[in-house]
Amino acid sequence: MWEAIIWTTLGVLVCVGLTLMSINPADFTIARICFSFAALIAAVRISWWMLLEPQTRPKIRKILGMSLTLIVISSALWASLSWVDKREIIMTVTAPLKEIGRRDSFTEAPKKPSVQAATTNKTEATLPPDLSGVKQTLINSNNQLLSSSQLKDVSGIVPGFFEMSGGPAPGTPYSNPSVTTKDTFSTHFYASVRLAALENVQTMDFMGRDIYVCILPDWSGYMIWESEQSQTVWKPILVEKNPILNTVAISQKGRNVDIFINNNYVDSFTKLRSPQPGPIGIYLKANATKGGKMFFRDFSVWDFGSQ
Repeated sequence: MWEAIIWTTLGVLVCVGLTLMSINPADFTIARICFSFAALIAAVRISWWMLLEPQTRPKIRKILGMSLTLIVISSALWASLSWVDKREIIMTVTAPLKEIGRRDSFTEAPKKPSVQAATTNKTEATLPPDLSGVKQTLINSNNQLLSSSQLKDVSGIVPGFFEMSGGPAPGTPYSNPSVTTKDTFSTHFYASVRLAALENVQTMDFMGRDIYVCILPDWSGYMIWESEQSQTVWKPILVEKNPILNTVAISQKGRNVDIFINNNYVDSFTKLRSPQPGPIGIYLKANATKGGKMFFRDFSVWDFGSQ
């Protein structure tokens, strides 16, 4: 009787865990608890049987058998929890981005009274610089970044993706997690990255050398910021774009800065101060009470000054 109860309970826990991962929204935390308790029940039952029930076996064989059993069960538990982690990433990372390829038209961004029309001194035909022969640094590992945030490399599921999140920041205007490159770059470079806002994002900021391109989470507008004395107003993004995931690029040569979105010229800016060599980075301004989360991928820097 007890044998049936034990193994039935184990089976129920596994089934509940699998079910919780299939519903919408999925509860991955409870699923992990179910799999952990199932592994614990299996380990205790088998260990009890091997140590106490077969009285004719030598003690050393019982210990070795129990040790081997615990190793197998621990490995199975580790594999199942890793699988749950991957499923959670697929649900939280891949799912919001699957719609990108399905949308043939772009939704109109909400109008914001603070956004003013862009005025530039260049034509729409302005192209990104020729990068042939220029040294490229591709950011594809956590080891290449300095982070003030919770940075998760999810490249194993969605190639080239990083997830950056910041927790609540009570008493401050906003939560402000960031990542910057460990490498230092000259003041003549071209840097690009693909960005997507997820939760409670106010702006996504791409940092050049002493300059920031601030993007609204729905990609409806942008501003360029050097300091309180040197910045643009918020302007609408008029080039073709996706409402979720787009590429923003900074082409900087000293004080002169050109901005591109999806390889389309957007705006130019002349800094007041001459910049110094340093890192390139990504900043997130999020709700101070809740924190926020965003994704970035394909983060690359081409350094003309290193030639």
